[in-house]
Amino acid sequence: MKKLRGIFLVALLTYISVSCYRDNRDDLYKNYDKSGFLLCDSTATKFNKDIYPIFLDNCAVSGCHVGTSPQSGLDLSRYNDIKNIALTGLLEKRITAAPEQRMPKGGTLSDCEINRIITWVNEGALNN
Repeated sequence: MKKLRGIFLVALLTYISVSCYRDNRDDLYKNYDKSGFLLCDSTATKFNKDIYPIFLDNCAVSGCHVGTSPQSGLDLSRYNDIKNIALTGLLEKRITAAPEQRMPKGGTLSDCEINRIITWVNEGALNN
């Protein structure tokens, strides 16, 4: 009986130690906000809500692609210029290039921003 009790106790302790582990909540839910929404959802990407703000914050800034004489003649504060460069494939090439050739110069886009831009381009670069 004592032997059976000892085996049961060892089995129970083994089960408890194997079945319990700690997950880091931040690691498990790093792509979600506190409300349970995806932080980077590129499935329903819209130009005005998702894409245009990226360009205004990173490209259409003083000394770059805005103003009376924008770099490379591209005023990326305007939809038509953004769309035209997007549809040629040059936009994706420049935002995913090697660091020394990547745009924006002196900064980087997050993986989420890059994914949203690529999704938007692949969906036809619509002004929506």
